Amino acid sequence: MLHLVDSATELTTAATDALLALVAFICLVLLCRSARRGRFHRLWLLFFASLGIASLLGAVAHGLRLSEGVDRLIWPMLYLCLGYSLTALALVALHDWRGMEKMRKLTPLFMFFPFLVVALIWVGGGAFIYFLCFEAAVVLFALFVYGRLAFLSRVPGSGFILAGILFSLAAALVQASGAWRFELVWLFDHNGLFHLIQLPGLVCFVISARVRCRQSV
Repeated sequence: MLHLVDSATELTTAATDALLALVAFICLVLLCRSARRGRFHRLWLLFFASLGIASLLGAVAHGLRLSEGVDRLIWPMLYLCLGYSLTALALVALHDWRGMEKMRKLTPLFMFFPFLVVALIWVGGGAFIYFLCFEAAVVLFALFVYGRLAFLSRVPGSGFILAGILFSLAAALVQASGAWRFELVWLFDHNGLFHLIQLPGLVCFVISARVRCRQSV
């Protein structure tokens, strides 16, 4: 029988993870219903689907009392899904910066990175630093690309994706600090706040994705 954890902050972290998953899947459905099909479109689907699955796994890992074996199985799967969400974002940025042909050539290499990161975490005994380095590299790369494109006004929707990246960066900084703890009806810590900050970022991402997918194949 499944039981909830006792920690109030872990429960709010699980709840915000579940909310993030719900929003990610809503974004996925909206994108499926409104956009043209093609490689670029599939990358955005990968982004939202991977993030949604990772968030569901996070809700389970944070909210339920799990055996050590199940816990050790869930976290690598979670990191792998998050890794593919980040990889999709990196490939989208590469497409908008250097074009479809360059993105196609580098896709196999990029798709290998999440497995490498998970392997390093596994060998390192669960060391989160490897994932943080990967996340920082992708977010900073995307920030550079879309900051430049938004300034030059060359890519429609680049302003929205830049806003989404800035929300993601702010969320990552809050999570990495580990110092946040506040009460708003329920008790939240840095992990719950991390998820809440990501929510408006997802809205920005899906607005940009719908604009861009109408123009790309």
